[in-house]
Parts: sequence; structure tokens; C-alpha cells
Amino acid sequence: MDELTMEQWEMGIYEDAVETWGREAQLMKAAEELSELAAAINRLLCCEKSGYRSREEVMAELQGEWADAEIMLNQLHVMLDMDDEVYIGKLEALEEKIRKARENAG
Repeated sequence: MDELTMEQWEMGIYEDAVETWGREAQLMKAAEELSELAAAINRLLCCEKSGYRSREEVMAELQGEWADAEIMLNQLHVMLDMDDEVYIGKLEALEEKIRKARENAG
């Protein structure tokens, strides 16, 4: 990572992954990693209710799945040239929902 910024380093890795394994394989990998994150979130909820596994054990697993999913989401952003305006619009909509929920609660 000598002279590169963090963003340049990351983008290079994402581009290399697509070049190495191909677009279709990376799309399938993204779906897999996002499914694994969803499953890990469900295990956290079950753990908190049942106490079957320790929270620390489940959180360690969840963090690994989150990192995998985040990497794949970033690859999707690069690979599919995702529009940041859509993201910003969704974030603004969430902000508005939060504001309304707080008004209704108070």
C-alpha cells in the first residue's frame, strides 16, 4: 500500500477480484456473503433469547460476516457503477423516518 491512498488500495483489490474470478462469480459471492450476514444476525437474536451460545462467540462470528459482506457491497458498488444519489436519497429518507418516529414518540 506504499504510495496509494486507502481508497485507491481498496479499489484496486475490488477490481483485481473481478478480474481474477469474473463478474458473475463475484455477484454470486456477494449474494452468499449477504446471506451469511443475515444468518449471523439471526443467530445473535437467538443467542440473546436462548443463551445457547455466548454473546462473545456469536459477536465474533457476526463481525467476520459483516466484514465479508461490507467487502462484497463495496465490490458491487465498483463493479456495477452504483449511483451514489440513490444511496443518499435512501439515507435522507431514513433520516426523515427517524425524525417522524421521534415526533410521534414525544
